[in-house]
Amino acid sequence: MADIFISYARPNRDKIEKLSKALEASGYSVWWDRRIEIGAEFSKDIERELNEAKAVIVAWSADANQSSWVKDEASAAHEQQKLIPVRLDTERPPIGFRQYQSLDLSDWRGDTEAAPFQQLLDALKSIPKEGVESPSPPMARQSTILSDKRIWGGALALAVVVGLAAVAIISSRDSRSEPVADTTSSTKTNEAPAAKGDSATGAVSLAVLPFVNMSSDPEQEHFADGLTEELLNWLANVEGLEVPGRTSSFRYKGKLEDMREIGQGLNVQYLLEGSVRLSGDQLRITAQLIEAENGFHLWSQTYDRKLDGIFAIQDEISRLVVTELLGAIPESGINNPAAVGNVDAKAHELYLEGRALWNARNLPDAFEKFRAATEIDPNHALAQSYKAVLAAYAIHNGFTLSVGGESNRSIMNAAISRAVSLQPTSADVLFAQGWVQEFGASMQSRGGSGDSAAKTLALGFYDRAVRANPRHVEALHALSRITLDSKRKIELLNRVLDIDFGLVSARRNLQDNYLQLEDFDSAIQLAERAYTLMPETSRAEGAILARNIGDIERMGEYLFRDWSGPGVDEFSRLLRAAVLADLGRMEEAVFLLEREVEETSSPNWALFTSLQAHGLRKQSESELAIAEQIYNLKDRPRWANGALSESLLANGDPQRALEIIVEARPDLVQPNDPQINISMFNSVFDREAVTGALILDKLQRHDEADSIWAASIDASVSDPMTGWRQHLARAILHGHSGDIDAAISELQTAYDKGFRFVYSFNCNGCIDRDFYDANGYFEPLFEETEFQQILAQIEAENAATLARLDERHNILARVREMMAKDDQAGE
Repeated sequence: MADIFISYARPNRDKIEKLSKALEASGYSVWWDRRIEIGAEFSKDIERELNEAKAVIVAWSADANQSSWVKDEASAAHEQQKLIPVRLDTERPPIGFRQYQSLDLSDWRGDTEAAPFQQLLDALKSIPKEGVESPSPPMARQSTILSDKRIWGGALALAVVVGLAAVAIISSRDSRSEPVADTTSSTKTNEAPAAKGDSATGAVSLAVLPFVNMSSDPEQEHFADGLTEELLNWLANVEGLEVPGRTSSFRYKGKLEDMREIGQGLNVQYLLEGSVRLSGDQLRITAQLIEAENGFHLWSQTYDRKLDGIFAIQDEISRLVVTELLGAIPESGINNPAAVGNVDAKAHELYLEGRALWNARNLPDAFEKFRAATEIDPNHALAQSYKAVLAAYAIHNGFTLSVGGESNRSIMNAAISRAVSLQPTSADVLFAQGWVQEFGASMQSRGGSGDSAAKTLALGFYDRAVRANPRHVEALHALSRITLDSKRKIELLNRVLDIDFGLVSARRNLQDNYLQLEDFDSAIQLAERAYTLMPETSRAEGAILARNIGDIERMGEYLFRDWSGPGVDEFSRLLRAAVLADLGRMEEAVFLLEREVEETSSPNWALFTSLQAHGLRKQSESELAIAEQIYNLKDRPRWANGALSESLLANGDPQRALEIIVEARPDLVQPNDPQINISMFNSVFDREAVTGALILDKLQRHDEADSIWAASIDASVSDPMTGWRQHLARAILHGHSGDIDAAISELQTAYDKGFRFVYSFNCNGCIDRDFYDANGYFEPLFEETEFQQILAQIEAENAATLARLDERHNILARVREMMAKDDQAGE
């Protein structure tokens, strides 16, 4: 216990050190935050020292006047009747503290004999000097732990009295008054606040990590995720801060990784992490600000409040982060781009849970959260907005959300109308209006083009949403989706990825746009950047890109380098087998597939992988048995009908094959509807339609088959995809339509553009087996000399590619070693 506790603002540290030394030289023990030991529980130390000190000197200054922490410590000292205020400059103390006479130390330079200091000693005469301590130097800098950071002065007691809240909290919720925190404890450092950004850009980079759910109820996980996302969005809109988007940060959810590694992975200087515990209406939120370079906590803070205090907590955390990292709150303040207005706290809890579920695309549960939120508080505009978004999504995809008989459309219309009446300029509301127009304005089939007028309206709403909040990722992504100009699409998608590089769908969309422009260099650079920053999620992504641009060697690099490193998942292992098959190593390929079947914990994945293995082995009967199992699954995958019909055709049962394919695609055999609904599946061709045409040919129904070939060729002309896959698909279509010259020409172009995937299922959406497939995709071309020459060239080049990859990564020896171990285990 020290005689004197000193409360001050960080910019005044030098004066406080002089004051402390002078007081200690005068026989008093002094506590200020230089005394916090490494690893101490900062908040407990501060609270204990303030309570146990016999006097609290509050050093007012222009900086201290703006500090809620100094004000709180002054309030606590006043309540305990031990406040001694001093002034370090000419600024008067803030309103609420001017009734106390403060000693003027503005001109004091450390002389213990000077009149101002002697006046302070007179004020302290009543204090007995029981806890005399010899002066001690400030805590030594420890570069491996603290870098240049010091421990802040004054407690971080953040219970802001209502009379000061309007001054202390700059936020978009200025109409809301919040209760004082029941308990708030925290710690801070003591260097002067100054911008700590990158010297080149001047910006400070901060990632908000998913707050951990500490509640006993696992359902509160969604509340913690929603709160994290809202806090992230607030901070991301502060000028001078660069904050990675939700998807990037949330990839670390539930992972016990070193903070320094997370900082490197997200390429940020600082991290904000925390935990949430909600029990009934009792809320505890803990937050820590961490320097990523060394993992040191700059401050840590715990709030205990009622649920309706959540808004004040979010405001306060945001303010603290900005003040610490930027030195001051920008003139624009901390503006919440998704301000909810004066809403019910329980409704907001449900809304946050709904947003987390929507992000996870758990649509039924998300809808129920938004519905419940709007029942509690119909004026929660953002909950109304996302209820409309979910209803429009249901309309577009043909499923029903409501269990009460109300139609999706009536739910959508009522919700969006209410949201617009409440917050017509909100970015979230504008985004929802765009979504409603794009997906809910008219009954649209999946994959259809939709109503052009509605999409024009949608584009306008998305554009306004982006102008209202330039970092609204959903609106930016949606705008890129329906913008027709390719360069504009690329610009918008790059903006999305600048905000949230972890958003896989945006990366893939951007890659697709680069491929359409045949800008392969940009596509490869994007894939390499993804692999460098997040190999755990982008290994297969890079391999697929390499496949699509026709670079089988690059595909092998993604899959075989760092054999057991991050991102080696079930899909990348499947692709490894496919590449080995294409490179002529069928035995090793089948082994990897069968090994995957044995080791996977997913029965459905085992079936799918087994289907591929039997296909490579040309075991058509067993392949058919597996296809039947997949077709009979309770949750039958979308492609199951096509797979079974192909297997039935290969096994000589075209009649049942037709029944199975028509079950999924009745349009293929409707004589009164000459316009077959050809969908360019996978941006290559409609594989179900091609299978149907093959079946009809086997059944001698040539006219119907020819109509499908013709419709497919017409559709392929408008297909925006370029590259080998489209040309290979056209070779198949022209071959069956009887134009052999066109088929060979397209096949040669496919080869010139990188087609090297002869024997595997890598050519998803075009061949799916090999050139000698039992289904007869290439049957019209088998006897053509040019066909045989192209095949021979592919086999020769792939053999050379295998040799190079094997030399670099020792692929074949690795697989053989695995095969030998399996043989030994089976003996």
